[in-house]
Amino acid sequence: MLGEPARTPYDLRFSIMGFDVRISPWFWLAGVLLGGRLGGQELILWTAVILLSILIHELGHALAFRHYGISSHIVLYHFGGLAVPDSYGSSYGGSRPLTAQQHMVVSASGPALQILAAIAMIIVLRVGNYAIPFALPSQFQGQNILPSASAYFFVAQFLYVSIFWALLNLLPVYPLDGGQIARDAFLMFGSDQAMQYSLMLSVAVGGAVAFWGFTGGRQYLGFMFAMLAYSNFNTLSQYGGGIGGGGGFGRRW
Repeated sequence: MLGEPARTPYDLRFSIMGFDVRISPWFWLAGVLLGGRLGGQELILWTAVILLSILIHELGHALAFRHYGISSHIVLYHFGGLAVPDSYGSSYGGSRPLTAQQHMVVSASGPALQILAAIAMIIVLRVGNYAIPFALPSQFQGQNILPSASAYFFVAQFLYVSIFWALLNLLPVYPLDGGQIARDAFLMFGSDQAMQYSLMLSVAVGGAVAFWGFTGGRQYLGFMFAMLAYSNFNTLSQYGGGIGGGGGFGRRW
């Protein structure tokens, strides 16, 4: 479910910055479901927001791969997006041409570029002396009002998605970016059971976020992290007690 989806005749394909991009039909369905009760123009704007923000996120990973001499392509699908290194053949398994530190850079580059995009939008609004539809101190707020309700909605949602979703992705829950970073951190500190430790951490944090989501009325968030916690628990149980963290492993960006 988390791997690269099969190609279909209904995929949307294009290139950006030299990277091939494929958008699965399931991406649009997920966008509608995440939009909740939105309809009409707001639903269209919401879909444009998540398309732009997630594409920026995956471009961050792809650019980091390019920096290390690895070609990649981007897939947007029901679970967000993937930057798939072509030299690996798939988003799971395969060889390991990068060091743990380099992998951490690749994993962090997606959320970093996403947050930088939000900061850039805030700077543009501040230069134009516009009121920023985000919780910022009053000294950052301008006096001008955005020209339309649609513009206000788009900017507000883009800032929310680009900041909140990026931070959520940095939680140490496998296979999110934060889970990848946690595993590589254990490797860098010389642990021979890096995968097990990262999975234990994933189960604990994923379970905590799921509880927070369900009790706080954030049902989708609760369901997603409950699913991740359960998946990580099952994977952890397959390791038993004696397998170290030095072998091949699945990786998602």
